[in-house]
Amino acid sequence: MTVRGAAVFVLICAGVLVQGCASSWQSEAAATPVTYRLPESRAGRGVGNLKRLVVLPVVFDGGLVASFSKRSCAVQQDWVKEKFITDTVSVLQKKKDYRPVRADDPALPGGGRATLKLPLDEYARRLQSGNPAVAAELGAAYNADGIVLLRADYGSAIFSPLSTRLVLEARVLEVKTGRAAWSGSYWNLADMLCPVYVEALFAEIENAVPDVMIR
Repeated sequence: MTVRGAAVFVLICAGVLVQGCASSWQSEAAATPVTYRLPESRAGRGVGNLKRLVVLPVVFDGGLVASFSKRSCAVQQDWVKEKFITDTVSVLQKKKDYRPVRADDPALPGGGRATLKLPLDEYARRLQSGNPAVAAELGAAYNADGIVLLRADYGSAIFSPLSTRLVLEARVLEVKTGRAAWSGSYWNLADMLCPVYVEALFAEIENAVPDVMIR
């Protein structure tokens, strides 16, 4: 935990034996955007100040995939990754009022991937430990205030070692500093239907600054 500590830590386990469990953390440090001038009324606020977000491709660790290779969800990594990132963009935009873009979207006008020197996966790896220079490069390329890192993995359910958990994790980094402004995780049983509950993952992230305040 940082010197500033955690301003918010939420743990929600609803119907844990059949559904899943979510947790989230938010930094106490104020978040500062780089694409617009922050209104005085928003000074001191957190991740919601990072209105424009670039979402990097999902990192799928898959450490236990071999153990569950005969189970339907464990062999659908590409499907899980695509649904995870697609739903992340949708939830942040429609439910939380952010302006997210996919870093791998070929339709983005100008800048974007064409200005980057490394594969997107490498940027995601370098940002795991915090890297202000890399954060600044991505922010400039995509005109973003924040960077969303997504990670997925499988694991055994605590209460049933023979059951599979699908674990989803997300972090929002501040472009200006490279520091984490918010993080969250959610897991659910994934043996049969392979549910990807992205809305549950982002349930506790604060809403973004309203559009009218950044014009």
